[in-house]
Amino acid sequence: MIFANSQEDREAALEKILPFQKEDFIGIFKKLKGLPCNIRLLDPPLHEFLPSLEKDQALLADQIGVDLSEIKNRMENLEEFNPMLGHRGCRLGITYPEIYQFQARAILEAAIHCHKLGTEVLPEIM
Repeated sequence: MIFANSQEDREAALEKILPFQKEDFIGIFKKLKGLPCNIRLLDPPLHEFLPSLEKDQALLADQIGVDLSEIKNRMENLEEFNPMLGHRGCRLGITYPEIYQFQARAILEAAIHCHKLGTEVLPEIM
């Protein structure tokens, strides 16, 4: 999987980070001890997950077996001048609903886990 171009690729990548996201929410819920928790779903600036320095871009390209121009092109296509007025501002989750499904799953699994431990949980999802 060079880039998560298909829904299956994105879901596989999200599945790998699910345990970390779930543990984050478990930690939050335990600290809040029953207080409401307002959660805004992630809307990641995707271009920021790629290296900004050309030497690092070249290293990434070499590591995943693509041409440096492909990395640069991907970054250019993902970057937005004003993300709040662009794709992210219109909700990335509309284009890639698996992101929100993954986040909702992490929140709910963490809430269930904490409830079973006797911690009151009041998640409010924005």
